[in-house]
Amino acid sequence: MMLSMETVACDLCGSDKIERRLEQTDLLHHITTERFTVVCCRACHLLYLNPRPSSGEVARYYPKTYYAHARSSVLRDALRSVLRGLVNMAAVGKRSAVVRFFANAVLFPVRVLGLGNRLPNLVVPEVNSFIDVDSPAKILDVGCGAGQEVHVFGPRVGIANLVKRGWEVCAVEASSRAREVLNASGIKDAFENFEEAKFPSDSFDVVRLSWSLEHVPSPTKMLNECKRVLKPGGRLIVAIPNYGGLIYKIFPTCLEVPVHTYYFTLETFKKYCEKLTLTIVDYYTFSHVPLVVEALKMMGRKDLHEHYLAHSREALRLQAFLDLAGETDMGDDMVFCLTKE
Repeated sequence: MMLSMETVACDLCGSDKIERRLEQTDLLHHITTERFTVVCCRACHLLYLNPRPSSGEVARYYPKTYYAHARSSVLRDALRSVLRGLVNMAAVGKRSAVVRFFANAVLFPVRVLGLGNRLPNLVVPEVNSFIDVDSPAKILDVGCGAGQEVHVFGPRVGIANLVKRGWEVCAVEASSRAREVLNASGIKDAFENFEEAKFPSDSFDVVRLSWSLEHVPSPTKMLNECKRVLKPGGRLIVAIPNYGGLIYKIFPTCLEVPVHTYYFTLETFKKYCEKLTLTIVDYYTFSHVPLVVEALKMMGRKDLHEHYLAHSREALRLQAFLDLAGETDMGDDMVFCLTKE
């Protein structure tokens, strides 16, 4: 059943001159079979969902078991971290032949036991979280889910770990289920939205948006509020999908609709920074094997999806090629470290 939909102008430049770019349905979560339209602003080239579910309805399109909102298992996370470390020793970055041989030797029993098809999902490229865990500061994590793991950055920089390391932690998270997990992790200052939180201006050393900005109804309002509460000289860390990335060049319709409402490229996000007078300290793009393998499945290439799962060594070698895409700004995700004067 089609729920309440709203039509909006471009959030970046305000223009209502748009062209239809593509249509897609919910291929990832399978909550609905409705089709949604992505449009491109003719003035600034921002891509966004239009029309889209209203703010009061969009929660219905999230699965009840949305991964970022659930409490994770400590034992499972520890085992996964060990395996992830071994997989990355074997496949990621410039490692010596001795290191790669050792990692592959340790992973050999995993393959013998028939669990090799899980290894591609553990590959993580060498990424910079822009967080120095051992230098406690005051951080606001926006859209942090349960706060236990930060996507490819892992649990070490999650706020559940930071609070244990002496950081002063606050969170803004729309999911009540995730806020319960945050509270249980010792993070009592977890709010549903900025209006409820009423944070004073210039109050945080670090503000982080990790794969949450693409979900919000207005990136301009969200970034402005993050800028307001950030101390001058502080760090605003923004991690988002890069629609100019390699996988989206191959599969333009490989989208997480309708929960993603904006589809940023390097060009359009840099325009946001210019508009809001946010200084870019550093940025990079990256791709990683798990996203590519899942994208192959979503886009109907189950033959390639199953091939890479069945031949984990080939999947691990694929990361070296994806690293090249990241180095040329064609990674499928991008991470910005911003500041304000």
